[in-house]
Formats: sequence, C-alpha cells, structure tokens
Amino acid sequence: MPAVVSLVVEASLKLQGHLPALPLLLFCAFATQFFYNGAYLLQSNEENLLHPRAKWYQQNKTYLRGYQLFLFILLIVTGAYSLLRLQHLPSRSECTLLVVLLFFSIAYYGIKIKEKHYSLRGLGWTKPFIIALAWTGMVVWFPNIYFGLTQLEVETDRTALLLVSANNFIVITLLAIVFDVKDYADDKNEDIKTFVVRFGINGTITRILLPLTLLGMGITCTIGYYFHYPLPAMVCQLLTYLLLYLLLYSLQKKRSIYFYLLLVDGVLILKGMSGIAAFFLS
Repeated sequence: MPAVVSLVVEASLKLQGHLPALPLLLFCAFATQFFYNGAYLLQSNEENLLHPRAKWYQQNKTYLRGYQLFLFILLIVTGAYSLLRLQHLPSRSECTLLVVLLFFSIAYYGIKIKEKHYSLRGLGWTKPFIIALAWTGMVVWFPNIYFGLTQLEVETDRTALLLVSANNFIVITLLAIVFDVKDYADDKNEDIKTFVVRFGINGTITRILLPLTLLGMGITCTIGYYFHYPLPAMVCQLLTYLLLYLLLYSLQKKRSIYFYLLLVDGVLILKGMSGIAAFFLS
C-alpha cells in the first residue's frame, strides 16, 4: 500500500501540480491490495504449499477473507464518494483504456473459458511488461483521467504524461524481471520462458537489466530537463536507479522471498518519495 500511495502522489504532483484527492488515493491503495490478495488466495489453492507465500496464504485464509470483505466495503465507500465529484462522464477512449488495463490485469493470473485456463503469465517474457502496464495504469493514467473528469476545463500535458508513464513503466519492468529471479527454478520446470530462464541470471543482468537501467536514467534526466529541475532535484530522482544498479549484482546469491518483497516495495517507495522530493526542490 505505501508503494502505491507514493507513486500516485508523485505522478499527481508532476502532472497536476498538487496532491491527489484523498478518496482517490485511498481507492487506488485499497484496490491494489484487494486485487493482489484475491489473486494470491485463488492461487494458494493450486500452488505447491511448500512455497512460502502460498503456504502463508493458505494458513491465513480465514483472516484474509475477512480482510477482503473489509477492503471491499472501503472500496465501495471511497469509490462512491469519488464518483459524486465527477463533473462529466469519461470519453469512449478513456473507458476503453481502463477496461483494457483491467482485462490485462485479470488475464495475467488467468481466465477460465470452457474449462480451459488461459494465463498471460505463462507466456514468460511478457510477464514484466504486463505487470508494468497494469501498475502504470493504476498510478499514472487512472488518477490523471479522474483528475480530468473532476475539472470542467483541463488540458493534459501529453509530453509530461508520456515521460512520467515511461519512467514508471521502466522501473516496474525492472523490478518485475528482478522478481522473476526468485521463481527461476519453478518457471524453468514449468517451461515458462522468462528472461531469467532464457538468459540465466548473469545474462539477464548484462543483457536486459543494465540496458533498461540506463534507459530509465535517461528518461529521468529528460523529465528533469522538461520540468526545469535544478541539479539537486535531478540527483534526487536518480537515487532509485543508483539503488537498482547496486542491487543488481546481489541477485547472483540465493535469497529468500522476503528479500525480493522488501526489494520491490523498497525501490517503489524510494522512487515515489524521491520524485516527490524532487518536485518540492524544483
């Protein structure tokens, strides 16, 4: 939840110049948690219970179902309040974008059609890009669309939107590929051709992660130039990539799932906080 909040706040400050509405911020946080809890609860019925995450969800299933109900009530309350603030209805293109993002998010974990299970996760190399697309939609596009719907006359800076979206997309793609490292053995056994399975850990670092890190740093510098950030703000934004660069080489050692969970959340929170700091330093 802190990761989603920090990223939504960062994107809103850069695109709208002010903090997002609190109900919208809470809705994004609750919706993300509700979605992931639901996906993991469904998966825990099928996964090997020797897997630490699946085992934990299985052991705490009763508590989590109650928590899901609590989250669902909060989603209804914050969603209803947010809808009451709309000044006009979304356009067809905006509705299409949100529906497509929701479809990809659900299809990632799987859709059953005539007793057959279809999952985009099984495609392997598409995993990080689908995750990055869904997260970018939640923390950048959805709040930006909502902002437009609550204003009578507002124009979106398309260049700023593109840069902020690309920056989030690159960082989340990097983290999704890093997270695949922990699933290397399982993905290889299931013949899921992730980048880590295709190229190995060292090959993934040198051929995929390092180039993406450099690309992300370039986009971040472009954002600083476009928004006329002073040097301290520019350096502040680059802290995320510095941490990522330092952590890439720690992947060669076997780590527990908790290491990867802390890594992913920590980098996302740092990205959001450093982006917020850069905004106020500018």
